[in-house]
Amino acid sequence: MKRTRVVLAMMRDGMRRHAMKLLHEALGNHDKRRCNEYLSLMYLMMLAGSSREEMEQGLEALAPAFARQIESLNRTSRDTARDSNHTATALATLFNAWRAATETNARDVYGDHRTDPVQEFVQRYQIRFEDDGSLREVPSLDLFVALKRVARDFGLRFEMDSSRQFAQRLVNDLETIRGAGFEIEIGQKRYGTKLYTIRRVE
Repeated sequence: MKRTRVVLAMMRDGMRRHAMKLLHEALGNHDKRRCNEYLSLMYLMMLAGSSREEMEQGLEALAPAFARQIESLNRTSRDTARDSNHTATALATLFNAWRAATETNARDVYGDHRTDPVQEFVQRYQIRFEDDGSLREVPSLDLFVALKRVARDFGLRFEMDSSRQFAQRLVNDLETIRGAGFEIEIGQKRYGTKLYTIRRVE
């Protein structure tokens, strides 16, 4: 109750707006910037339990401990978003499956085997990687079909029902997917079909 009383007095004196300014100056466009109003209140609550000297310092510049907490929250959010993103997971699985097929092919080059893992991969997923292990200018529908099938084969969640929905979701999640280790370039055909060039960053 004492701390709340101090915070209310600080808010009355315009300190909450000042705290928001400190957050913006110190953190810029951070992942939790939509929560700056709430974070400013939490910052004042933290300062209210500090000594007079710490409170004055905290109103001059954002306390380093608070900045570290926000950065930790940002990292956790990004990790969670990457780990739970269906497209990023399906892409990683597709790239892994292609690598496994090419490595098996390379090992069996002198063997007397009737199967060709690379050809089986192409037939199953209807998509072919370049020699450097990248996907180049793959139409949206082809990529959607490949990811949908690889998700089904490996028991992954991939809750998209059309290439149009997939294309929109991919654009929305682009930063998360890039954060999961993929370089993605989006081009466009004459009639509006999206073309994707995707490389995995090791």
